[in-house]
Order: sequence, then structure tokens, then C-alpha cells
Amino acid sequence: MSYPDPSSVIPENSSTMIVIFIISTLAILAIILVFKYAAGCKPIGDFIVGKDGAPSLSQFQFLLWTLVVSFTFLSMQIIVLIETHFNPPPNLQINKIPDNLLALMGISIAVPIISSKINSDAAQSNESDTSMSFRRMFQNEYGKMDLARFQMFLWTIISIGVFLYTVYGEVTDPNVNTIGFFLPDISPTMLILMGLSQGAYLGSKYASSQSGSQENQVHAKM
Repeated sequence: MSYPDPSSVIPENSSTMIVIFIISTLAILAIILVFKYAAGCKPIGDFIVGKDGAPSLSQFQFLLWTLVVSFTFLSMQIIVLIETHFNPPPNLQINKIPDNLLALMGISIAVPIISSKINSDAAQSNESDTSMSFRRMFQNEYGKMDLARFQMFLWTIISIGVFLYTVYGEVTDPNVNTIGFFLPDISPTMLILMGLSQGAYLGSKYASSQSGSQENQVHAKM
């Protein structure tokens, strides 16, 4: 079978790129809406609500990375399909997800699970604020601003910004052809920083829940 010549994957018309991004966005929104109604979620904000009924920073960053990676992957796949006239060769690099990006996605999945377990244990002995305010994601169980949460949010936004900038450089590089088109990876340094910030978030959350549990036990004995 003959394949199209792997020339530049960048559509010559900038409006084509805009259409591709719109298609990717609409496709992802459609999937979200289907899942939303299938799961019985009323507001979109339910996607980031933890078991304690309050907005969860860990689920928020998980949602962000899921949307960013899926949007990027889908957009780049559509670009390749268009530029190869829907007849792509089998050895495309775009079909491979880089190791560091996979590791980061794994971390972003694991943290909400562990955080949910901490919330479940804390809920048995603590009464937490379950308001839906966005600022609740940056507060600990006592309603105080938590530095570990802010650090995790900050590095999440920085990492996503760097990743999207790298993607932009990839799709606008005139020297990149269809065969060499690939989903960009994140740097090992960024992966370590994200891992450390999420570890600090979990540690702070666990320490805060344990402190609240001990205080409740003291009050119960009085």
C-alpha cells in the first residue's frame, strides 16, 4: 500500500488549524456531557467535588491534565489524518505517548484516590466545610490557606503551560513531517517537581486530618 508523501504536517491555511482545534474541543465537550448525564451529575463542578462534598484540588488537577492531554492528542491525530489524506503510515510517532507524560498521568490519577481515602478517614471524626467555593481547594480542614495546596496548584499550571507551549512549537515547526510528528514529553525535572508538590499536598492533608482527629478525641474525653 502506498502512503502520501510525509511532507510538513502543518496545514498551510491557519483557518484549518482553528477548525481542527474547534473539532477537538467539541468532541471532548460531547464526551464530557454524555458522561455527565450518564453519571447523573448536574453541574459540571461535580467533576471536581471530593467525597467530603467540597471542591478537591487533586481532582481539579486530574481533570485539567486529562483535558489538556486528550485535547492535544486528538488535535494532533486529526492534523496527521488530514495531511496524509486519511491514509497515515503505520509507524507514526504520534501513536506513542512519552514515558514521562504517562508517569505524570499516573501520578495525577493516584493522588485523588489517596486523597479520597484520607477524606474518608477524616470524615469519621471531623466536620469539614463543604461549601462549593473555589477557594476551598486551597484551604485545609480548618479553613486556613494551605501552602502545600498552593504549591501543587502553581506547579500544575506551570507544567501545563510549558507542555502546551511545547506542543505549539511542535505543530508550528516547518521542519517536522508526518513521520516525525510526536506527542511532546515533559522534562524529568518537571515530573519530579510535580511529584514532590503532590506528595507534599498529600502529606499536609494527612497531617491536618490526623491533627483534627486527635483534637476531637481530646474533646470527647473532656
